[in-house]
Amino acid sequence: MFMKQIIWDKVMLLNAGALTLSFMEIESLLKIVLLIVSILYTIAKIIWRKEGDPHINKKIREFFSKDDDDKKE
Repeated sequence: MFMKQIIWDKVMLLNAGALTLSFMEIESLLKIVLLIVSILYTIAKIIWRKEGDPHINKKIREFFSKDDDDKKE
């Protein structure tokens, strides 16, 4: 009975260690995935801003053309 308890404790300790190690690996993997996703998001935002939103670009041009018209008068 005492020997079973010692073996059981060792098995539980080994399982806990393995579980901890696997969680540590998952954490590293999640950090890498998050980094990749954030890089892709940043690249997409840069491309989108470079191309611009036609509706917003139109409003900006209208705003500045009104400002130029006011200065001419």
